[in-house]
Amino acid sequence: MNKIKNLKIFFIILISILMFLPLLFLNREENYISEIDNKKLENFPEINSLSNIKKINNYIDDRIGGRELAIETYTALMNRAFNILVHPTYTYGQEGHVFFSMRDEINYSEYHDLFVSSIIEIRDYVESRGGKFYMMINPEKTSVYTEYLPSGVNYNRTWIEQLESKLKLNGINYIDNTELLKEKSKTEYVYDKIYDSGHWNDLGAFYGVNNLLSNINNDFPNVKTLELSDFDISKEIQTTLKVSRFNIYDESPVFTLKNEENYVDITDRYSNLELNPNFPTYSVTVNNSKQSENLPKALVFQGSYLNGREKYLKSRFSEYIAIHNYQNIFNVDYYYDIFNPDIVVFEVAEYTINNGYFSEEYMKNLELT
Repeated sequence: MNKIKNLKIFFIILISILMFLPLLFLNREENYISEIDNKKLENFPEINSLSNIKKINNYIDDRIGGRELAIETYTALMNRAFNILVHPTYTYGQEGHVFFSMRDEINYSEYHDLFVSSIIEIRDYVESRGGKFYMMINPEKTSVYTEYLPSGVNYNRTWIEQLESKLKLNGINYIDNTELLKEKSKTEYVYDKIYDSGHWNDLGAFYGVNNLLSNINNDFPNVKTLELSDFDISKEIQTTLKVSRFNIYDESPVFTLKNEENYVDITDRYSNLELNPNFPTYSVTVNNSKQSENLPKALVFQGSYLNGREKYLKSRFSEYIAIHNYQNIFNVDYYYDIFNPDIVVFEVAEYTINNGYFSEEYMKNLELT
């Protein structure tokens, strides 16, 4: 009897330990970037109201010990056993394509009217300072490779079409790269089939940026479009999904700009630059090539489609200031005073036009001076 009793006690203690181990190894690191979720996890909230109880639960759920390993193991098993991609970020489409996880259908709302009004105010401010304003709207992969979406998914862009009609009505100089990339996608992969399903690849970026440069050329004839010969082009084998350890096999095009010695990174000179703490990416590059003296200086508010891809624009301007667009765009007057650009470009991916990236509160309080 004692042996049975001791065995029961042992198992109770063992189960208790296994239950509390995840809490013991809770990830408490401040400003932690989760590769699984592709986002910065919430820091521990202040315990000052009952409304924060949900935030505390979310904090524990996201940071509990062993979570990422458990997700990776479960994802791998489901893929091998049932060919199902169970992942917080990605989902399988048809014929082997991978997409961002499907979201609820978006309907045009008052938020989008406010977004358009904010763009108009920013455009008017830039022009009042003697600059030119351009906007580039980039589609997500679902808008370009729609025919490969998961079976049963009905996808439409009515809301973005409504938004663009109001931009056009108010004279905003914008381009939407969707139709261009859809046409290119008939013969080339302008988004990776598997690897980086959230953004265009280097080839797609080449075409999309050229579309922008062609637009700018109307006002600044010395700004020429890019040539394939400006780059060394190769391929890179990808063995895991981007920001994930999910095993794959895919090839991505890699564009490497020639004559890198012409460009000088002076980002460190602006180490005190004020940026939204959640979106702190920025860079400043000077073009020292012979033709640079005839080129405009560009202040570009850009997101993940262009961040890290300075190679596409730094050869086309005398100086290229790249600022993470989310929330920072609403402080355009602050950056304008510092850099005094000739042109301002606002690049935005269609799926980021929401309150999480461009705050409704910021837009309501927008005052440019």
